[in-house]
Amino acid sequence: LEATLVWDRRNYGDFSSRGTKLRLYGGVNTARSDGDSDYRHYGAELQGFVDLFHGSRILALRVLAEGIDASDPARLPYKEMQRLGGKTGPRGYSPYRFTDLNSLLLTVEYRYPLTKGLIGRLFADWGTVGPDWEGVALGDVDPSYGFALSVPLEDWPLTLHAARSPEGWEFYAGTEVA
Repeated sequence: LEATLVWDRRNYGDFSSRGTKLRLYGGVNTARSDGDSDYRHYGAELQGFVDLFHGSRILALRVLAEGIDASDPARLPYKEMQRLGGKTGPRGYSPYRFTDLNSLLLTVEYRYPLTKGLIGRLFADWGTVGPDWEGVALGDVDPSYGFALSVPLEDWPLTLHAARSPEGWEFYAGTEVA
């Protein structure tokens, strides 16, 4: 069972030049087998877009925090834990590089037009996980940074990015926008 509340004042979805989006969600999962654990999950995401120059230079900011409260964390299936890394952040780290009960991700992105249908992006991501909120410390992880190219099509937004972290490079081509 899950519920989501969204307040969206962005002017163009993931390719907005101004506005904010707040998404709050949470739910419960009852174990179906003796080896699993009951748990509650919750999260909050805040996106903000600042128009720096007439809709063509945009500063995009994102904060995403997610958590799990399990009756027995040791019996929680791995695939149900919070995972960070890869195409949605922090870009530059391998997919699911960071895994634990709680996660925090921050993204700062500067967007600018390269052509009429191609957007350039310079970005930095900070993300980490921890067994509890006291253990989630952004100072414990190095940021990743990189550049991306996006074609802002409404149904199939094509994105290509190259991101660097202390662990190496990560490349992505697809339709998911961080």
